[in-house]
Amino acid sequence: MKLHTLLKNKKAVSPVIGTILMVAITVILASVIGTFIFTNTNSLLEQPPQATFSYNYDATGNGKITVTHTGGNTLEPNTIIINDGTNQAGPNTNPYRTGDTFTIGDHTTDYNIGEIKNDHTIRIIWQSQNTQNSHTIGTFKTP
Repeated sequence: MKLHTLLKNKKAVSPVIGTILMVAITVILASVIGTFIFTNTNSLLEQPPQATFSYNYDATGNGKITVTHTGGNTLEPNTIIINDGTNQAGPNTNPYRTGDTFTIGDHTTDYNIGEIKNDHTIRIIWQSQNTQNSHTIGTFKTP
């Protein structure tokens, strides 16, 4: 008889089911919000442009490198910095599209980083407009 009474008494069932449902809803909601936040964080940072370059090194005089933008995205003004490990130049106000050229070296109008010697590694660095993000998008090592 006690078993029959126990099965008929359903007073505690409703609060337990309610608690389980509230916990389940909280877990699902937290996972959806977490997924949304963590997958959209990368889109908040500017992504670097995809670009390819060809390089022509002229070792006469102080050395000069002529860089040709051979393909990919347009490089927006004020986003390109040239670095040789010691010196840095840029950004400048020119956009660079496919086919455009710029020069790197001593006494150049585009990126004057001083004398370029043999066995120098030159890096073309893209820097986001808000300067919180930067990536090397091209490298050239002089012979």
